[in-house]
Amino acid sequence: MSTELIGYDEIVGYDEYLGEDELLGAEDALDELLSGDEVGARRRRMVRRRRAPQKVGILCAGVPVTSIADGATQEITVPVADPFRPDTLVLSAASRAAGVSILDIKVGTVSQNVSSGPIPAEVFSPDARWTRLNGSTAQPGVGVTISVRNTSGSAVSFSGVFYGRAIGK
Repeated sequence: MSTELIGYDEIVGYDEYLGEDELLGAEDALDELLSGDEVGARRRRMVRRRRAPQKVGILCAGVPVTSIADGATQEITVPVADPFRPDTLVLSAASRAAGVSILDIKVGTVSQNVSSGPIPAEVFSPDARWTRLNGSTAQPGVGVTISVRNTSGSAVSFSGVFYGRAIGK
């Protein structure tokens, strides 16, 4: 008794490109059970447009140096030139002063936070763990906006960097 696997002819998947997995081919056993018209309709449903692969690179987007007075809240926008999905935020030592809080991180107008509470800036140190954002992709001209509140008792020079995936680089 022999065993024969019946399935898709070829599977094309993720290499170092961003795109959907595509299934190519048809199940011959099912085609044999269907009439000619049904097979044609089934194959038309299976056909997917093949998108050109897009190169994905890990790049950084700098948060511009911004002076924030004591007791003030400031929104800082990081413009992007290519589609960019921020994965990690790292703040400078001065930006992580006690009393500095991140109120929100937005891509366009969409908040990337799951709660409305402030996040202490100390969380975003260079050696921090569990600070991946894994948020939405910012399109050129939209950018990423950070809302920062300073209650440290003195003015703070706020700066940092987003690391993330840039499509097309």
